[in-house]
Amino acid sequence: MMKIWLVICVMFFETIFILNAQWQLVNGPGKASVYAIGYDANNWYAILGSGLFRSTNEGNDWKYFNNMGTLDYQTESCIYNSGDTIFIGSKNGLYYSIDAGQSWELITEGLIINQYFSSRDIITIALHNKIIYMLTREKLYTFDLGKKNFSPIEIGNLIDYRNMLISEKYLLVGSNSHTYKPLRFPNIFISKDRGITWNSITDSISKIDEVDINCFIKNNDTIYAGTSNGIYASDDEGNHWKLLENGLIGNEIKNIIIAQDGVYVGTKNGVFYASEMGNFWEKKVNGLTNQEIISMTNINEKILVGTHHGLFYTTDKGDNWVSINRGLGGGSIPYIKENFGKLYVYAYEEGIFSSIDSGITWQLIVDGSMLIQWGVVAIDNNNIYNASNRTWQMLYSLDNGKSWKIVPNSATISGRKIHNLSIEEHNVIACTDKGIFISEDSAKSWYSLSPAIEPYQFHFVYFDNNDIFAGSLGQGLFKSTDKGKEWIHNSTVFGAYNILTDIVKTGKDIFVASYSGGVFKSTDNGMTWDSVNNGLGNKFIISLAEYKNNIFASSQNGIFLTTNNGDEWEEVSEGLTTKWIYKLL
Repeated sequence: MMKIWLVICVMFFETIFILNAQWQLVNGPGKASVYAIGYDANNWYAILGSGLFRSTNEGNDWKYFNNMGTLDYQTESCIYNSGDTIFIGSKNGLYYSIDAGQSWELITEGLIINQYFSSRDIITIALHNKIIYMLTREKLYTFDLGKKNFSPIEIGNLIDYRNMLISEKYLLVGSNSHTYKPLRFPNIFISKDRGITWNSITDSISKIDEVDINCFIKNNDTIYAGTSNGIYASDDEGNHWKLLENGLIGNEIKNIIIAQDGVYVGTKNGVFYASEMGNFWEKKVNGLTNQEIISMTNINEKILVGTHHGLFYTTDKGDNWVSINRGLGGGSIPYIKENFGKLYVYAYEEGIFSSIDSGITWQLIVDGSMLIQWGVVAIDNNNIYNASNRTWQMLYSLDNGKSWKIVPNSATISGRKIHNLSIEEHNVIACTDKGIFISEDSAKSWYSLSPAIEPYQFHFVYFDNNDIFAGSLGQGLFKSTDKGKEWIHNSTVFGAYNILTDIVKTGKDIFVASYSGGVFKSTDNGMTWDSVNNGLGNKFIISLAEYKNNIFASSQNGIFLTTNNGDEWEEVSEGLTTKWIYKLL
């Protein structure tokens, strides 16, 4: 019998297994957003923005299981498995593995890009009578496992599908069409002939056609719909509905679980519990550090919820929630560097961490609330610089982050997006979307280092006596031997991996990080390069740091260390509350 990973509004009646997810990916370092939860006989699984994680001990520890080329930041995810065969529905299409997640293939044949959403969001997967159904935001498909292609089922003028429910008698599809008020499409369609013909459902009494449908669940002969305004129930196969009262009207219902000990409802405002559907609801959030519930399932009498702060479970009807996030990361750390004998990392939203024991343990020293979100950071002793990489905005602190001031606009650099900040002999270096700039007066004024290569986007610059190395986003490596007057451009030395992210040097060896190609090493001052990726759990390397002749590499799966010049790498992430490391300071 096929084993199913249950996600969101999960229904396991009449041998029907529904896997549904409806949310947007929000990246939060140390506060990992869990978009889908699943399990089989031996393992638990969780989808984060950085990929798939697996636990073999009921969530006590998690390990990065595989990467599908990185799921889209705003992906909508769902999971389905049968033995060693795994499907993951995403914004990019269908990721498919026949070897229990060791390798993946992206399948898009027959899957139409949505007209309104410009993507292929697979948000629900269901199995019924050996037929696999897959729902995107605009179409319903059947999937041929042998041919690996999709066949669309025409429903009608319904957009922004959210969920489906299948029984022996009917197939029900719901949407969030209320979001598109000018269009006013129906929000529920039903088919009683396996998808050949469809009828829209309206109900002038309950007015269910005026709310968004987020999830369905079936219990005996009653269908329940979680909506943008509470829970609706139907006892006649969806033809007529009534709004359940007793505490949930006005709440947006994202998930419903009917368990042996009661009913659990996930909302944007936490979890609600009732001993039976329709009874008085109690809010149950003790222990949840984030109350927006994105995913929910029931595993071995444990209720699991995925939030923007990771995973939690309860075994006592929601009275207490226990965090199970050890090793489970999904945030972004965009900085790691050595400074005056310490290692520093910057984690989006979380803040700046420091380590005095070569990365074995980490401490938070600057709270993320004081920093520009989704920005870049550079540290020079007690001076910290923090800039936005989306619009021109920069802050600086001269007291190790205790107080901050705004850097005034500069005509030279204003308007440019700053991809990276670094320090060279106490000067601030800004790599931007239009060249490289230097400030010698604590970011008050700037001049261009690279007028000849200013049209290109740069992510790092490295000074080595008279030599300067500059890594670009898509154009490979630039090198100057005369302090930036002239540049040598080699766009082919890294092959297809010419999106370069960072550089360090130890002794005579130079290491360059690339996005999807891992780490490259040169022993002849940049003339030739070799890949050195043995032991790296992820080749999306975003930052490098040299510390006591050792090299640290940050990735979407933690921090890795090499003590033998790149011959081998090992993970060193204990103490970090995130695994997606974006920068070493």
